[in-house]
Amino acid sequence: MRGGSLERKLAERIREALKRGDPLELVAEVNSFLEEQGLGRVIVVGGFAVELYSGGAYRTGDIDIIVEGCGALLRRALGMVEEWKSRVWVHEALNYAIDIVSCSYSKPKRPVVLEVAGKKIYVEPPEESIVSSLAACVHWSSDLDCEKAAMVMAAQWEVLDWEYLEKRSEEEGLAERLSEVRRVVESVRSELLREE
Repeated sequence: MRGGSLERKLAERIREALKRGDPLELVAEVNSFLEEQGLGRVIVVGGFAVELYSGGAYRTGDIDIIVEGCGALLRRALGMVEEWKSRVWVHEALNYAIDIVSCSYSKPKRPVVLEVAGKKIYVEPPEESIVSSLAACVHWSSDLDCEKAAMVMAAQWEVLDWEYLEKRSEEEGLAERLSEVRRVVESVRSELLREE
């Protein structure tokens, strides 16, 4: 039974990664397994992507992931390690819950590839992280999401593809809010540079 064998192998690798206690290593281990088997990949999105891109200025309680190709296998393997008690998976060795939010990545810009402990993880690009945060800010009237967009923007300022970010914001009806947040971040950056 190939499926059961794969679940057991993945569960064992998850257990080993949990011993190290690093959530990025866990994601890298799962992604590595899926890619080795030709079953798909894992992409970090949402709040944990914001946490990574903001350098920890924003902290989240869960790791939102897209599991392309094999979300059901990962759910079963995680369930072999620790029982699912809700929509998210929680293990005492992690300070984060795992939330499988989708099975397909549909953003126009390809995920960023990071190396963790010699293995790859994929993360939605900072531009997409900003667009998602701006969308939540505008559509849900969420000030926190405006702040998340600003944190990523400030931390990634020098590497952002501004042309792409403006285009995506225009497509999503967020151009005005992007301009507002950008002005605030520019102002703060200018003030900080003057102080140096």
